[in-house]
Amino acid sequence: ISKMLLTFGMIFEMPLLLTTLTAAGIVERKTLAQARRYVLVLMFLIAGLLTPGPDVISQFFLAIPLLGLYELSLLLAWVLERTRKKI
Repeated sequence: ISKMLLTFGMIFEMPLLLTTLTAAGIVERKTLAQARRYVLVLMFLIAGLLTPGPDVISQFFLAIPLLGLYELSLLLAWVLERTRKKI
């Protein structure tokens, strides 16, 4: 249980990390959007490695929030770009 809680805690920091990298100009939103197919596979691989058991259900329970948070990161990067253009 501790491993899953720690894993989910780290995963929920992903939008903050990607938004910070976008704000610093290290990563562009277009690059993140173009890598979406690869990120999908990577998220399921990460979820498969981090889940405690061999069952697929816990892998999906970890991978689906990962993908949702990645999309949230793309949305935040888009908002950041729009506010930068207005200034």
